[in-house]
Amino acid sequence: MTGFTETVKWELASQGIDATVFELGAVKTEFVAHMTSPREVPIGDYDAYMRRMIPAIETVTKKFQANAVDPVEVASSVYRLVHMKRKPFRYHPNRKA
Repeated sequence: MTGFTETVKWELASQGIDATVFELGAVKTEFVAHMTSPREVPIGDYDAYMRRMIPAIETVTKKFQANAVDPVEVASSVYRLVHMKRKPFRYHPNRKA
């Protein structure tokens, strides 16, 4: 997506149209609560691999959720980005600009 956005950004710049990669990470939603755990979908050929990976997957998922942004903050970030005179190529909703 970044490469596509970069191409579009340069192609449309002459027309006054800007493009930014909005790097949205985790958002505080019920998404993770509704995910299917790898433990719930056993695939025999992957059992040994998954026994090693499940703890790492669970750790990453917990960190992802711990750093999640409130949806209201995401909306505020979109508002800030839209109203910037000079928009960055990459924008992350946790960063105040």
